[in-house]
Amino acid sequence: MRTYQRPSGYGLAFCGVCASPAPYADPEQTMYEVPVGLLDEDPPLAFGAHIYVGSKANWDVIGDDAPQFDERGPPRPRDQVA
Repeated sequence: MRTYQRPSGYGLAFCGVCASPAPYADPEQTMYEVPVGLLDEDPPLAFGAHIYVGSKANWDVIGDDAPQFDERGPPRPRDQVA
């Protein structure tokens, strides 16, 4: 596995052989980003929040009541599932 982190703090993980994306933890390990293409089945999860909505297209409508954050959102404990 290889990781890359930009100066902004955003990072990613990928296979060093085939470059397939892999789950990535933020620097504080409070949030894990899992590329949706890695999932084989529909996971039994619900939206905890919508992040980076400050840069979404104006025609994109979010149709649920989950909190929305212009940027990343508030930090969460490591064991909380969103």
